[in-house]
This record gives sequence, structure tokens and C-alpha cells, in this order.
Amino acid sequence: KLFGVSDKTRKAMDRVSREGLSLSLYAKSIMKEVVTMGRVGILVDRTEDGASEPYFTSYLAENILSWNTFKKEILALEKAGLLREIVDNSATMVPSNGTASLLAGSGSLSPALIANYRILRLDGNGKYVQEFYETGLDQHGNPVTPNSPTKTIIPKLNGAPLDNIPFVILGPDGPTAG
Repeated sequence: KLFGVSDKTRKAMDRVSREGLSLSLYAKSIMKEVVTMGRVGILVDRTEDGASEPYFTSYLAENILSWNTFKKEILALEKAGLLREIVDNSATMVPSNGTASLLAGSGSLSPALIANYRILRLDGNGKYVQEFYETGLDQHGNPVTPNSPTKTIIPKLNGAPLDNIPFVILGPDGPTAG
């Protein structure tokens, strides 16, 4: 039981991830990943329209593909990162005969899981920008990742763009900058 915490804060702690995990369960899942893999990334995210409350999104070590930081005083702050997001594509795989199957198109095998990519960076004005590279399927059902962003978002807090990237990498020695 937490003492000195408002009811509003206590209610927010009941659901801290997009999947609806409580803060306690989320912390356990993060610690399990740190113990087994050595690190995990946490992004504070929100729906694109900003209508939802912010939530935590975890990135397994193998999905943190690149990370650059800079030093400000004694803190290491994030400057840019490349994250991979594995998504289930099975809902879009409908073969020409109309039956649900892993086989799509004319006998080719389309993967049910595909990789999308998210770049987190500070732009030339020092504002936080997210660029999404969403993998599609070519005419043969093979995954194709675009060369330019399919979507760009400038996250905001109270209507103003953020001037930092709300992402941290946790390791066995605590938060690191990657």
C-alpha cells in the first residue's frame, strides 16, 4: 500500500501500459527482462490524437537497434534512436480464395509477423519527432519496408512539442543511455 499518494495517481498506477498492466506487474515484467537480457527500453507514449493518458511501451533489448546520446551536466540524454516493433499482420492476409490461412496470394507464404520501425529523434530545433516506417506487402506477399517515413508525429505535452525524448534504457546498474 502506498501512502501519501492521491487517488488520481493511485488510479493511474492501475493501468500504466497499453496492455493495461498495473505499475506493479509492469515493474515485474521489466525486471524479468533486465535479469534475462541485461537491458530493456521504456518509452512514454500516447495515442496519436493525444486523447489517451500517457502509457509505458517496453522495447526488448534486441529491438533497440541504434541509440545516440549526448551529455548534459551529469545526465546522459537521448538524441536519437531506432526501434523495431514486431506486429501481427495476419489480419491483412486473406488469400484469393477467401479462406483464412498463412498462405496469401498465389501460393507464396506471407509472414504473420512483420517488423515496423520507429525513429525517435530531436529535430533541428531541438523538438522531439517520431518517424514511422510501416512495412507493407508487395504483390507477391513479401514484406517491403519503405525508404521514407509512412507517418511522422510531433508528440506534444499541453499543446507544446517536447524538447526531450521520453525513452530510457534500464540495465542491471540502473538507467543508462544505451
